[in-house]
Amino acid sequence: MPFGFQEGENAVQVIFQDISKRKKAEAARRVSEERYLLLSENMTDVIHLNTPDPDIHYVYVSPSIRMAGYDPSELIGRSPFEKLVEPEDVEILRQSLSRILASKSRDVSEYRVRVRDKSVIWVETTANPILDSDGNVVYIACSSRDITPRKRVEEALRESQQQMSDIISFLPDAIMAIDLNGKVMIWNRAMEILTGVMARDILGRGDYEYSMPFYGYKRPILVDMVLRPHEGFESEYFGFKREGTAVVGEAFISTFGPHGSYLLAKATALCDDIGNTVGAIESIRDMTERRLMEQKIERSRTELHVAAEIQRSFIPKKTPNIPNFEVAAVTIPAMEVGGDFYDFISLPDGNYGLVIADVAGKSIPAALFMALSRMIIRACAAHQSLASEVLKSANNMIASDATAGMFVTLLFGVLDGEALTLKYADAGHPTPLLFKSRDCRYVEEAASGIALGAKEGVGYEERTIKFEPGDVAVFYTDGVTEAMNAQGELYGLERLTGAINKACQSSAEEIQAKILEELTAFRMDREQTDDITLVVLKACREVEKHSYFILESRDDEIPKATAQVEKIMSWAGFGGLEILNVQLAVEEACINIVRHGYRGTDGAIRIAFDYECDSLSVSIEDDAPQFDPTKFEEPDFSADLEKRPIGGLGIHLIKSLVNEMRYEFKDGKNRLMLKKTKDKPLIGSHPGGGIDANMDEEQRGYLYN
Repeated sequence: MPFGFQEGENAVQVIFQDISKRKKAEAARRVSEERYLLLSENMTDVIHLNTPDPDIHYVYVSPSIRMAGYDPSELIGRSPFEKLVEPEDVEILRQSLSRILASKSRDVSEYRVRVRDKSVIWVETTANPILDSDGNVVYIACSSRDITPRKRVEEALRESQQQMSDIISFLPDAIMAIDLNGKVMIWNRAMEILTGVMARDILGRGDYEYSMPFYGYKRPILVDMVLRPHEGFESEYFGFKREGTAVVGEAFISTFGPHGSYLLAKATALCDDIGNTVGAIESIRDMTERRLMEQKIERSRTELHVAAEIQRSFIPKKTPNIPNFEVAAVTIPAMEVGGDFYDFISLPDGNYGLVIADVAGKSIPAALFMALSRMIIRACAAHQSLASEVLKSANNMIASDATAGMFVTLLFGVLDGEALTLKYADAGHPTPLLFKSRDCRYVEEAASGIALGAKEGVGYEERTIKFEPGDVAVFYTDGVTEAMNAQGELYGLERLTGAINKACQSSAEEIQAKILEELTAFRMDREQTDDITLVVLKACREVEKHSYFILESRDDEIPKATAQVEKIMSWAGFGGLEILNVQLAVEEACINIVRHGYRGTDGAIRIAFDYECDSLSVSIEDDAPQFDPTKFEEPDFSADLEKRPIGGLGIHLIKSLVNEMRYEFKDGKNRLMLKKTKDKPLIGSHPGGGIDANMDEEQRGYLYN
């Protein structure tokens, strides 16, 4: 029956049934809405129902919107674009709406929302379309939640990743990384410069394409060997080794670069935050320039070593045997090669030429100039007999060829072993330090002459040193006196002469060793900055170890005995005061024999000298009546001179002047034996060593009675 108003019972019934269904549907909808509202009002997420029109309007907003500082009533019927959504993010919601309307399916979007206190939070909205019976979108039901903490973490992570990316990008070493599938994840700017391949053209590529810029074909490189072994390729890296998860190696790639390149690489595993390997990273450093420089340095070092060997061949391997001289010599270059040198030249007349020199400059130039100077000096010495003429000729030759600023200070002398002389001339070089044997007294030699090569046509003065046995001459270069300690002090001439003075009674070798020892102690850890050269000469005429002669028992014969004492002890290297002590002892013994033994009658005094091991023994024998001086009672020096008996002081004197005195009477002969050893107390050290310095003139006069 058509719906309408009809008279009768049946018409009323139809209208009643129609209202019941509608009311029932409305009641069901109210229940559903109440349940939805109850659910939404108790959720922390914001539940809102929006219209699908372009500007979107709120139809419903749950109370949880109060987290943003708003009441739902403030938003119903209004667009979220008005107050909530950041203007820059409006387009995000419009695009989400477009996707929903097009697909009629759920969509998720993230955008920023301004809360009432002007702060901004991030929101993630999940939107579901509500369709009518015809499939049209009538509402959009949304659930929005605050994701600000997550976005902050993501932002911090992005910043960290960006910082790491920037660091890697600007590292000086070329860096690349691959994932577990062998695809490039990192390719920094240094790698772009090294290979000429831009990051945009290689990132994401795999199948060993990253090896193409190096080798020209696809193959594993060091970064691949982190993830799995590649034994066939590992051997191509010299110095290849594994250190935990890292591998290190260097390779020469002949096809990389114009003439090939040396590449040093180190690769290690890349791990995530829980330690799982996610790939491998490799740094590559171009070592070509360094390796070529090392090769060049090695060649230079080899050449320098050869030059040093050649230069060492110029220095005498041993000192010559010069008659009546001990010789010690040494040169210590500050660098591998130097400009100092010394030389000994055998001359036609049997004498020896002595050379010590210091060339201006250091290293190879100085070494070459040193070789030239040595050759010229040797050539000139072969044709000149005078040291001054040798330097004059050598200077003219050197000056004519030397470049500006090249010169050499040099001393040349002629050593005559028989005459014990050195005739020398110096060209701007420090003159020798001369120490006299009698008292280790330093005698300064005056300097003269200018350096060889400084000016052509100059003359040089010749000087002569007359040696006595035991005299010492030390020749040196300024590397000795100008050696510097940590405080910047120079070693100086005073310290040098002091070192020589301490050892002047020793051999030439011992004197040289003493100088070097004190020089090293002075310099300590300070680096040697100049060449050091030393030559030590010590006159040492062959000692007559055993001699014997006879004197007549007269006062005028006694000086012969004291002269012989001086001759023997000087040759043996005794000091001047030691010689005087023995002379006085022998003189006193002979006077006693002449005056108190023979008592003016004719007789003979036999004297024998024996020198062994730094000790001189003197035996004095006579035929006079037996007399033992060792039993003579020692005089009382505390008594007044007027009351003191005459005599006895001479015997006391002899005892004080020598180290040992013995007497024996054998075969009718008196024999007095005296012994003196080097380095024993000298005159002025009483008792047992010499004259008492406290004696007055009258007391000393009694010594000869």
